[in-house]
Amino acid sequence: MWTAQDVVDYLLTTTGGGAQDGEHRAIRQAAIHGIRDVLQCREWLWHTKTGWFQTYFLTTTATFTAGNKTITVANSAGFVPGRVLGFQPGDWDVTPRPPLQRGLDDSQWAQWRIIRDWYRWCRERGVYLNVPDHYFLAGSNKCGMGYRETNWSLPRAEQVIHTRQNIFDGTWERTPSMGWMFVPLAQYHGGGVAATIEPLAEHLDHYRRMIESNLALGVQACYRGPRLFDTDATKAMVRGQVAWYKAHRDILESDVLHLRRADGRDWDGMLHVNPRLEKRSLLAVFNPLDEPIERTVPVPLYYAGLEGSCLASRGGAEAERVPLDRFSRAEVTLTIPAGGMSWVVFRAE
Repeated sequence: MWTAQDVVDYLLTTTGGGAQDGEHRAIRQAAIHGIRDVLQCREWLWHTKTGWFQTYFLTTTATFTAGNKTITVANSAGFVPGRVLGFQPGDWDVTPRPPLQRGLDDSQWAQWRIIRDWYRWCRERGVYLNVPDHYFLAGSNKCGMGYRETNWSLPRAEQVIHTRQNIFDGTWERTPSMGWMFVPLAQYHGGGVAATIEPLAEHLDHYRRMIESNLALGVQACYRGPRLFDTDATKAMVRGQVAWYKAHRDILESDVLHLRRADGRDWDGMLHVNPRLEKRSLLAVFNPLDEPIERTVPVPLYYAGLEGSCLASRGGAEAERVPLDRFSRAEVTLTIPAGGMSWVVFRAE
């Protein structure tokens, strides 16, 4: 009987040739993701005994010396990087690596401590830390929202849906600005032209949807590609989206309430709330369908500090008075454009 390790070892050392290459890649990715989930959830130690699937150990003398040299050079030159993509969680290591690590029992702690000290050094110099794990108490600014990288090889229409699904699921435990998302402008992993936004001008509507799906929910993404715009029309669209985000940044980066998860069948959306702001709340709802829809959306405004009635401005239009029930809920009827977004800002009277 093969273990997951046996499967991955075989796939890493063999090539099927022809159509089997694609099958190997798919199985390899699935197996590796499965192993990674196990390692991060339970203390399975078989990989430490075989020496397989180990990280590039920070406790080796060579690694630590190189790190010190990097810090020394950076200090001397006055060079401060603006952003660091942080380390993965410390792995187990059975090998003694004096003077920093005795062996298996202290290997995770030794590596975590080195990473923690590195993050402290970075934060002292104003470096922004993107770290794909939970080092918030050690200085990191944000971690991944929870997406699978291979999902960015799906067709573009599916990427829009699972972007909002990932954000909806990832913000139960963190505020929007604590997690990053991903927008593959160029091909990432695979999927070919069906999964790629480039050329940007030819997929402008999809590009807009991806930006809206992130910014309107208060999330910053990594836009992976050689450029952010390729024509004047593309540049105007990007600038317009960024300007809208900046105009509402305070409320967009506030706490969120989950209204309806994206499923590609009907509207989905979230509600930003902050009773300490002049803009108490911002509702962002999306229409994944190919035709406009009209929906009456229940809006819970208790956590926005509103009661009795409030002022609602739809899409930047003139504010109108909206009554609230005894639970501080409003009902707002919206026409959401095909494949688009509608938004409403709520203020106190």
